[in-house]
Amino acid sequence: MVIEAGRESQFRILANRGSGLVDALNQGLAECQGDIFLRMDADDVMDPLRVGRQMEHLKDVDVSCCRVHPFGHVGEGRREYFNWQNGILSQDQLRSNRYVECPFQHPTLALSVRSLRKVEGYRHGDFPEDYDLFLRILENGLTIEKLSDTLLHYRCSENQLSHTDERYSKKAFHNLRRSWIRSDASLPERWKARPLVVWGASRTSRRRFEDHFPGLVPDYFVDIKPSLIDRDTGLQGRDPAAESRLPESDSGPLNSAPEDSRRRPGIFGPEYLFKDHRKPFVLVYVNARGARPIIESALGEKGFFPDQDYLCIG
Repeated sequence: MVIEAGRESQFRILANRGSGLVDALNQGLAECQGDIFLRMDADDVMDPLRVGRQMEHLKDVDVSCCRVHPFGHVGEGRREYFNWQNGILSQDQLRSNRYVECPFQHPTLALSVRSLRKVEGYRHGDFPEDYDLFLRILENGLTIEKLSDTLLHYRCSENQLSHTDERYSKKAFHNLRRSWIRSDASLPERWKARPLVVWGASRTSRRRFEDHFPGLVPDYFVDIKPSLIDRDTGLQGRDPAAESRLPESDSGPLNSAPEDSRRRPGIFGPEYLFKDHRKPFVLVYVNARGARPIIESALGEKGFFPDQDYLCIG
């Protein structure tokens, strides 16, 4: 670390008294003497304007992030991931993507020390600490936005923790996401007075949906694959509004019924959904590369708004 001559007193270099990133972050939080907590990795490159821009941004929001430019070992998959993150800027966009993945790069985080202490800092566990922090930021009602400026050059390598540590594996993200979805009491309220539709009828999509919402039966599924829709030949001529809804369970807010009494939801094409004048709430469980933006665009064209009328889940 190079410190400008004459300004050494403004910097303190601390040795991690614990082990790993979470201990280092929490130690940094405990040692904070100023008002702002700002994240960065030692091998990234920060734009000279970053600190000033985010300090100014924090006058309007509780938590500030920014776009990043990846460099180094950046493959097609990573580049698409960064493009997805860089396209999510507003509070509403960040919130509506909360159950897809962590929608910002952790090294761009800036917030007040008071706010970070309010959410009790970083947690240890078999999960990505940045995604867990993001979900707790939302849970605590903090406002969060991402600047459209690209103020950090993010170094990608094959041996970085996010690609080698099990805490950042697909399984770890899935387990953390599932625990938050199952405890999110606001979700069932969204389809309490309207039909529930799951977009994605493949075996993988169904299993993820059932894992997140055990016992819940959607009114119907939506898919574009003829092989899936054709399994329900004869259902296509039915009126969406004629579909009966299972009664609400006495044991909780989710619509469930004994296995032997459940009807099998139909599988329809998107046009069936868009003709449904009841305007169902849609859970999008399609994660094929490039598919989600197409689905969101189609929903938007038909007057479906994210978080209000549909939610994407990773």
